[in-house]
Amino acid sequence: MKKVIFSGGLGNQMFQYAFYLFLKKKGIKAVIDNSLYSEFKMHNGFELIKVFDIKESIYRTYFLKVHLIFIKLLMKIPPVRKLSCKDDVIPIGDHEFDPPYARFYLGYWQSKKIVNYVIEELRAQFIFRNIPQMTIEKGDFLSSINSVSIHIRRGDYMGIPAYQGICNEIYYERAISFMKEHFLNPRFYVFSNDSIWAKLFLEKFDIDMEIIVTPPIYSYWDMYLMSRCRNHIIANSTFSWWAAVLNINKDKIVISPTIFKKDECIDIIFDDWVKISNI
Repeated sequence: MKKVIFSGGLGNQMFQYAFYLFLKKKGIKAVIDNSLYSEFKMHNGFELIKVFDIKESIYRTYFLKVHLIFIKLLMKIPPVRKLSCKDDVIPIGDHEFDPPYARFYLGYWQSKKIVNYVIEELRAQFIFRNIPQMTIEKGDFLSSINSVSIHIRRGDYMGIPAYQGICNEIYYERAISFMKEHFLNPRFYVFSNDSIWAKLFLEKFDIDMEIIVTPPIYSYWDMYLMSRCRNHIIANSTFSWWAAVLNINKDKIVISPTIFKKDECIDIIFDDWVKISNI
């Protein structure tokens, strides 16, 4: 039995779960392994089961100490095949997902192709749970007006050069102008892990906006509310990426940066999304 090792925050866990379903649909037997969360502090921990209506029958945990030691060693060993690219995505065949000697899958598996392959299964299982009634009512309201979510990711990103400067002032200015040109009196709802900074930053654009403030431990409420907005200006973040994907509005406009990470191509920007450069 192969193990898909989960790590990272909620957005990355969702990609890993999509990969798990991808393997399952391909006939590859695998289980979910979340034991890294018992050893390392990662965002709000393993949130997938808490946030979504994930089927219990496909959820496993492994907390044996020897198992954790093995995973730590595994993270230091070069992978069977490492993909790197500068200008394009390198496709790999289905057989490479199931080599006979592989026992662990360690990675984020950020790919729109994987997500599209299991999108119906994901929509059936990524149903938010434990959402307060007031938040549900707020979401219903957001879906009834010309609402646009704006995600501004700061916090942990400020210490990672590869993520900095991608969603800068030029990006947000162009994205906001695009939305104002396409919608009559849009109202912008701002989600950020630095709401004070975001408010000061966006005031210069003279827009009708509301800053949504949520306790960090309930950050998934933000993803829920973002997904209920009719349109989106996402950051280079899997968190707002998933909110846009889970939005079922067929006429939605999603604005995305042209890249998500410097010097690394991540194949997750859909063809019908509006890609805006920051230069």
